[in-house]
Formats: sequence, C-alpha cells, structure tokens
Amino acid sequence: MNTPAGWFPQPDGRQRYWDGEAWTEHFSPGGPRAIPLVQSLDVAKRRAVSKPVVVALISALVGGILGGILVSASGTSAMGPYEKGRSDGGCPGSRGI
Repeated sequence: MNTPAGWFPQPDGRQRYWDGEAWTEHFSPGGPRAIPLVQSLDVAKRRAVSKPVVVALISALVGGILGGILVSASGTSAMGPYEKGRSDGGCPGSRGI
C-alpha cells in the first residue's frame, strides 16, 4: 500500500510534502500535521462501530431508570402483604422483637 500524498513532519520541525510517490521540494513551517486520508477513514470506521455500543448502553440505562420509576409509582413494595402498613415490620403475631 502506498502512503497517500500529504504533509509530513521532518526531524527539523518543518513539514515536507509527499506527493504519493516522492518527496517534493515544498516545505511548510512547523504546525499541526495534516492527517492522511487513510488514517481519517480508520477513525471514521472506529466511530461507526462504537456508536451502536453507546446507543445500547444508554438505552439500558434509561430502561433501568424508567423501570425503577414505574415500580416505585405502582405502589409495590419489597415487603410482603403481612409487613405492609405494620410499624413493627413483622408477621401477624410477632412482637417486633
């Protein structure tokens, strides 16, 4: 695979232009390096793959929160029918010991 054309850093801090086949005589002052197209496409692929994962995680989180809200709003409790409304939290006949 050939390296695509673009500006690449040199040891002296300047950037030199590679035309895809050979170095040219064109230099630019140091600064941010242009990202070759091949690298840009690789980043786009990684982002495209990670997007469904993020959507799934957010959906699971929202579903868990909504499920918790619905359960608490429905009036159900972790306490059984005997404990509901009792101040001692026990079964009939218990003395709350």
